[in-house]
This record gives sequence, structure tokens and C-alpha cells, in this order.
Amino acid sequence: MGFTLPVTLAIAALLAVLVASYRQVIAAFPDGGGSYAVAKRHLGRRAGPSRCR
Repeated sequence: MGFTLPVTLAIAALLAVLVASYRQVIAAFPDGGGSYAVAKRHLGRRAGPSRCR
């Protein structure tokens, strides 16, 4: 029970980072595309998920 607060704070911090990251992706790719669009643009077409090819 002593670890409840630190674990809760760590999870909340990770969620905050995740939300900030998704907001940046949405701002950069307003037309959609998600992770595939980001990977394709920054790493090339072969870096995107194989199911989207």
C-alpha cells in the first residue's frame, strides 16, 4: 500500500506525456493518418506498419 501514491503519480505523468504527444501529432497531421503518417513522413514508407501498405 505504500507504493500506491508513487505508482499513481507515475501513471498520471505517463498519461500526461501521452496526451501531449497525441496533441502534437494531431496538430502536425490535421487530416489524419495517425502513426502511419508520422512514420512515413519522418522515416520513409517502409517504416510504417505493414498492414497499411
